[in-house]
Amino acid sequence: MAVETLRELLIEEAKFLSGVCDQVEEVERQLTIIHCFLKDADKRKDRYNSETIRKWVAELRDLSIKAENVLERYAVEVESMNQGEISSRSIEYDTDWSRKTYGLDVEKHFVGMKEEVKLLESLLESDNMSHRVISICGMGGLGKTTVATKIYNGEVAQRCFDAVLGSV
Repeated sequence: MAVETLRELLIEEAKFLSGVCDQVEEVERQLTIIHCFLKDADKRKDRYNSETIRKWVAELRDLSIKAENVLERYAVEVESMNQGEISSRSIEYDTDWSRKTYGLDVEKHFVGMKEEVKLLESLLESDNMSHRVISICGMGGLGKTTVATKIYNGEVAQRCFDAVLGSV
């Protein structure tokens, strides 16, 4: 009885995932068509003066960006599911190599950006699982790598993850 129910659930899940893959491929095809249209529209800016067309092009650009974001989130989710088996086990790694490749002792020389570190650490500790990837962006020389290293070596990262791998 339980085996049969499990089999039926697995079959339904496979059908669902197959449908999702087909839908993702269709969105990718439509996105390619939208990008082609927008490239043509950029070349012809002086040829259309209609407010309706300008708004339509702006809406398409917005839709294109949203579709790309959805596809990126889907890719991250799929990768996360593929990596779930690895991340669910607690694995210890020798992280001495990071100290050898990174010449500055961050703990000793860290100045400023304490609020940024607290914000990022609070995102890590958050129960909101929508933050599977946290990006640190900015111009060169602002200290992104230093902040990432500070968090990577900190207690919060050790508490939040079974294993921590990285090339910071």
